[in-house]
Amino acid sequence: MKRILFGIFAHPDDEGFGPSGTLIQEVKSGTELHLICATEGEAGNNPDNLPNLGEVRRDEWQKSCDLIGASSCLQLGYPDSGLSNQYYLEIADKIKAKIQSVIDAQTEPVDLQFMTFDTTGLSGHLDHIAMSLITTFVYQTCKQNLPENVEKTGLRYFCIPYSSAPEPNTHWLYMPAGRPDDQIDETHDVSEVFEQKLKVMDSHHTQRNDAKMIKQMRGDGLKTEYFYYA
Repeated sequence: MKRILFGIFAHPDDEGFGPSGTLIQEVKSGTELHLICATEGEAGNNPDNLPNLGEVRRDEWQKSCDLIGASSCLQLGYPDSGLSNQYYLEIADKIKAKIQSVIDAQTEPVDLQFMTFDTTGLSGHLDHIAMSLITTFVYQTCKQNLPENVEKTGLRYFCIPYSSAPEPNTHWLYMPAGRPDDQIDETHDVSEVFEQKLKVMDSHHTQRNDAKMIKQMRGDGLKTEYFYYA
């Protein structure tokens, strides 16, 4: 059975600063990976005062996708920091269309998997929450009416454990505490691909200050990635 994974996120660095180690491992194990990003990240940090930050971040995202080994990368071009009910079903329909095109090209039974951020949004960014819920909606509707050649499906949420974030954080937005251990279903040791993960993180050069902060905060904790199931 062929395993196909859709990683669906809000911003160009979400896959890199989030579950990139697991995504790399999935590709190495033979999974066909497709990455979808809702925005170009034009509202992100701009330490170099670039007039075209969104375009630059789109190129950075493509480099990240290549380093991870994704088979395809789809950027939807919605406004950064502007994801809302206005776009909810439209985004879902575009994601479904991409999934259908990939499934239609298969000649063998498919194990269709999804990955996105925790429904809390991890950092408190409302775009993260929106894409988590939209991905959940897409997954649930696909699950209710599986394409003919899809034999099973599942959804994993990338999360931060309580041990790494025992208290809510308000240094920027309201960032909730991490998931309790009894809510975490899967733990991945990504030590063997850690250097590759760091390269993916560094490919988002315009967001280097965030990358530096995450490395300082998480340290060796970045070598372990956590998930819970839908």
